[in-house]
Amino acid sequence: MLLRWHRETKKPALLILLMQAVFLLIVHSYASAQAVLPASNQAIPNTYFGMTLQNINDYPWVYVGSMGKANGVQWPYLEPEKGVFNWARLDSWVAKTQAEGISLFYSNDYVPKWAAANPASCFVSSMDTTVCTSSVANIQDWDDFVNALVTRYSGKIQIYELWNEPDQPEYFTGTMAQMVTLTNHMYNIVRSLNPKATIVSPSANSDLWLEAYWQAGGVKTTDVVSIHGYPADTNPVPEVVCAFRTLPLKALMTQYGVKAPIWDTEGSWGGYNTLSSADLQAAFVSRYLTLHWACGVQRLYWYQWDGANLAPYWGMLWGGRGATTAAGYAYWITQQWLGGATMPNSCLVNGAKMPAPPALYKGVYSCALTRTGGYQGEIVWNTVGSSIYTAPDKFTKYEDLTGASHTLPANHEVAIGLKPILLEN
Repeated sequence: MLLRWHRETKKPALLILLMQAVFLLIVHSYASAQAVLPASNQAIPNTYFGMTLQNINDYPWVYVGSMGKANGVQWPYLEPEKGVFNWARLDSWVAKTQAEGISLFYSNDYVPKWAAANPASCFVSSMDTTVCTSSVANIQDWDDFVNALVTRYSGKIQIYELWNEPDQPEYFTGTMAQMVTLTNHMYNIVRSLNPKATIVSPSANSDLWLEAYWQAGGVKTTDVVSIHGYPADTNPVPEVVCAFRTLPLKALMTQYGVKAPIWDTEGSWGGYNTLSSADLQAAFVSRYLTLHWACGVQRLYWYQWDGANLAPYWGMLWGGRGATTAAGYAYWITQQWLGGATMPNSCLVNGAKMPAPPALYKGVYSCALTRTGGYQGEIVWNTVGSSIYTAPDKFTKYEDLTGASHTLPANHEVAIGLKPILLEN
């Protein structure tokens, strides 16, 4: 449904400049070859495991610690005519998540035709609803909607994302100044009506867009800064998340004095046929879950559990009712590896500190885990392919992504590859 982050610029020259800027940032920030990211002694919470689904009736069988945004509940669906509201669909999502004891967050990305500044931006979307990508003709209409939304769901919806992918013309074609007005108004209304709510920045795919947003006066005091962590279709590897998302973003946040945790509010391997192999999908989801935490992302909303068809549809983990996929099972196994554990040294590459680009993604990744009671583990994989890894002496066994447990041989040598394994003491 949503575009991947690498499409933030379609001009090769701009893309080259962006890549060069990121390269220089990494070299500058890691000139002394520090580890991937600073160590964290925080236990990985249940809320880290966010999930998005299309159909509330396809509720995941894997653990869900946070529910992603629902579809078909944007402003045009909830107020199709001025002052006429239809809350039924959003009510059902709120009721389900409340019954499960988890949080649902709200995000908007369209305006209704009756409120649009530019009716030419309108088109018929799902459920025969007309949506528009322009800004509003009268800001009071937006204020009235946000007031009605937050008032109705106070204490029920506690997370509000200010806009979904405003850097993509599929979702917004207004000006930056108009986006600043829309989001600043929403921020102020939510803060006023529900001071305890968590407010998330616009989920732009591009750090350059977010920088321009802050420069233009976009609110910098949100509780969370959001990314969408899709890799490029041409290089669908999860290892890009540190170098091309969190490291540049943290530098920008420091520059603009923004102090907030980072969430990935929408991420997976992405498009329809990016990863057609079940083995590659299983490898991706396990590494993606592991690396997001290692890279400093405190919540990851996988996009998505189910879909409109049973192809590899936008990271789909569901195999249909009563069925599963290798990727879905790998997600569940990796949840068990990570949940409640700490990752004291982030992740190392080739057993040492992060190498300088362009060798950034290539080699053996090892991510140490600890738990109370003296437990030690290490998630290991090789992005290049099959190799032999000599496990440290403290480990006696390992688990693979099928959940099978194996005893380490006397020489502690174990085959590793694209699919992570978990070494344990």
